[in-house]
Order: sequence, then structure tokens, then C-alpha cells
Amino acid sequence: MELAQLEAWAFTGSEPAGRVVRSPIAVSVSHGAYLRYCVDIEARGRDLDEMIADCRAVGMAYEGFRVRVLAPPPRPQFSDSEVTLAVANAIEGRPRLVDPLVTLAVVITDCGWYCGRLLSVGQNRWRRGMHRPHHFSSALPQRMSRALANTAASPGETLLDPCCGIGTVLMEALDAGIVAFGVDQNGPMLRLVAENLEYLGLPRRLVRADARQLTGHFDGAVLDLPYGRNLVGNLALWRELIAPLRHLATRSVIVAPRPLDELLEESGFRLAKSARVPKGALVRHIHLAVPRPRHVG
Repeated sequence: MELAQLEAWAFTGSEPAGRVVRSPIAVSVSHGAYLRYCVDIEARGRDLDEMIADCRAVGMAYEGFRVRVLAPPPRPQFSDSEVTLAVANAIEGRPRLVDPLVTLAVVITDCGWYCGRLLSVGQNRWRRGMHRPHHFSSALPQRMSRALANTAASPGETLLDPCCGIGTVLMEALDAGIVAFGVDQNGPMLRLVAENLEYLGLPRRLVRADARQLTGHFDGAVLDLPYGRNLVGNLALWRELIAPLRHLATRSVIVAPRPLDELLEESGFRLAKSARVPKGALVRHIHLAVPRPRHVG
């Protein structure tokens, strides 16, 4: 899925290879939408035997460990118990299946076998927002909203949602530890958003304003452009909503029912990354855009 790969790139700065991204840095994936595990790789090989040999060669040693097998489809020919036993026999130290001191993960991909400490696990916290009291039929899906927020900003950074609607992106950003602000002109809708945020125990950073007249600066922004069921958008309105982001945010994630490459170029942006999210007849196009530098002289 392209959005999952975009989120993985945003977390690590590395390009995913299928379902796996190999990163030079360790990151917490606990607040991720699609990222499930972060593993500190210590041994590797083209197959099980080669990986086991590398475990012994690098002298992997742990007391009170448990082994967990992580294998995206298609599954390998080995059973989890076979893999677990082979790894346990290659590790110096005693295993501890109940309440282990450390969890070792074996990651099996079509590119090879990897073994190392399991550092963090995705918590699927985006599911909490699905139980909020107020919903809206055209709102972005919950998991997708979490991925968009994670792509635009990191925990502790600031984020602007200039057309927040029912607040799906806003609540996911806040739950991820992002200092997010929601803006909308619709007062009654903002009251529903406030009730949703209160229900989830999240701060109510809401402003009633016209997105075209905002000031300030944020690390990131997520703009879900308005479009109807027939997928036709008001191009003039889109241009008016996108243009201010050039000054408002360091990076902007813009959602539209069609590619916006030319419009972003005209508005002074560079398209850094893109992804498509199909759902029936609708294909949402995700654009990660950054302002082009102004040339002086």
C-alpha cells in the first residue's frame, strides 16, 4: 500500500522494500498507523541456516529472552516453532517464555532473514477514534488520518489542519503526541469536534476561521481539500486553500481526488512524495509538498 510506504519513509527517511524498510536509525512505531515493528538487526542471512550461523558468529547472548517470528506473506516453509528453536539454540543464555527480559524477533522477507531485539510495536491507537460520539460520512478514514498526521509531523512538532471538518486528522495527530490545531468556518461542526476530543481526553485546540486568511507557522499541515461525490473539485477554491500553506507550514500533506502536480508547481511548491489510496470509484491522491525556496537577486 502506497500510503503505508509513505508513512514508513516519513518515520525513517529510508525507502521501503515491499513490506520492510531498512533504516540506519531506530524509531518508535508505537504511534504508527501501518508500521508494526521496529527491530534492531544483529544477524542476517539469505536463509535460516545462514542467519543462524551469523547469530553464532556475532556472539548473540541474552538472558531471559523469548523469540518471536515476524513473517509477512507469503509464509516460509518452516514453522514458527522450528525457527524459534533454531534461534534459541544459537543464542548464549537461557530463554524465558513468560515475562521475558528481552524479546528477539526473526524477520523473514523475500530479501532475506534477520534477527535482533524487538524495540517497539505499533499499538493501533487509531482504533480509539473509531468509537468517538460524532462521525461524518465524508470524513477521512481513521487509520489513513493517523498516517497523514505522521507523515506531516512528528511527536512534539506543531501541525495545522486548516479545514478540519469533524476532526479525524486532528484527533489522530493529538493522540500521536503532535501539537495540532484544527481550523474550520463551521461553528456547529467545531462543537462536535470539541465533544469528540473531550470524549477521547485530548486537548481542544480549535479555531473558527477562514483557512485562506490564517497566519503563523507550523512544522506540518494536513489539508483535505473539499470535493463532492462526483469527485469534481472547485479548482479556484483549491488554489486559494493551498496557496497560504507555502507560508504556514514547513511541509504540507494535501489530499485531493486527482493529482495536483501542476497546481502545486504554480503555487510555489515542490512535490516531495506522493501516494494513492483507492476506495471504490474514489482514488485519494496524497501529496507531500514543501515550499520551493525563493530566489533573491
